[in-house]
Amino acid sequence: MNALKKWAKRCVWLTLAIVMTIGCNPLQTAAFIFHKDDKVKPLYPLRPTEGPKKDKSEEITVLILCDQRQGGPIEFAGADRELLANMARMLPEMAKANKEKITVVPAAELAKFQAGHPNWRSLPGAQIGKALGADCVLQVYLASASMYQPGTNRQLYDGRAELEVNVYDLSGKNPERHYPHQFNYHPNKSPDVDSTSPSLYKQGFLERLAVEVLWKHVEHPMSDGIAE
Repeated sequence: MNALKKWAKRCVWLTLAIVMTIGCNPLQTAAFIFHKDDKVKPLYPLRPTEGPKKDKSEEITVLILCDQRQGGPIEFAGADRELLANMARMLPEMAKANKEKITVVPAAELAKFQAGHPNWRSLPGAQIGKALGADCVLQVYLASASMYQPGTNRQLYDGRAELEVNVYDLSGKNPERHYPHQFNYHPNKSPDVDSTSPSLYKQGFLERLAVEVLWKHVEHPMSDGIAE
């Protein structure tokens, strides 16, 4: 029995050593091997730190706003709307996995507001959020985005994006928060256009971008990052 235990321990440490040599984070590797589902705290939480809605059991409503710089690459036309749809779908799912109640202002309500306020882009995000009954506003601006590696005549993918993100807590318990986010998309596949169609690459690009942004605002298992 003692010999069996020693052999099992050697296997665990050997596995750890192998994975560490290929560049994985040792802490993440250890969590993966021992099946620990440690949580990663959000840098910019959406929930107020004080008041009646500070507990996960209390529902909060989040308004997600997305916009993008005009005149960018044609393949990213409408990327802001697709990014918004991804984030609006994923945020409640992530919250539910945390046993947390977060709802998103419905797309139809936001569209109605925008139609009635053609100048909505010039309005403060907090003002729009208050008009739509939100507790918090997550505003994302896609400053630049590209799919292809320069100088390859659009034959090799090299996804990149730069964002500016603003967070407004309408309860006043948290200060306004602003941060940039640089994004690189290099999925575990061949980077040439013959292996993946541009439409599928763009879809994966915007889905992964939505996940990375939301991870800054929602608690998530460390194993999610390992899987990616």
